[in-house]
Amino acid sequence: MDELKTYRNIFLNVVTSENLMTELFRNLLSFKIFREPFIELFIERDKVKRIDFDDIGSQYFTAQGIPDLIVINEDYEIFIEIKIGNTSLTDNQPDGYLQYLKDVKNKEKWMIFLIPKDYMQLEYLKSFLSG
Repeated sequence: MDELKTYRNIFLNVVTSENLMTELFRNLLSFKIFREPFIELFIERDKVKRIDFDDIGSQYFTAQGIPDLIVINEDYEIFIEIKIGNTSLTDNQPDGYLQYLKDVKNKEKWMIFLIPKDYMQLEYLKSFLSG
């Protein structure tokens, strides 16, 4: 029962895999009322209007791996990786994704991880991304 409290959310036992969560999140981003406040967490408010739902995709193939969600347009290249539990990072997370983004020119770039607050590899991500 304590384990359920840790991961309790409105999608408990409904969204049971990262792929399903990815598609649910992408569908939520189709609504401006959700998309704009989410993107404002990372990008200045006046620039958020430059991103449309058509700029958002899932399971985007790159030579450096397949991020769960992407936002790509002429101004931005944003990778979003979603973890719904303590699933391991792949070899490309975050190494390959960051290398890919490093090679992108003339765009604002972001690598975003949506993870549980007690994610087992949180300290690794913090040290990797800050160092």
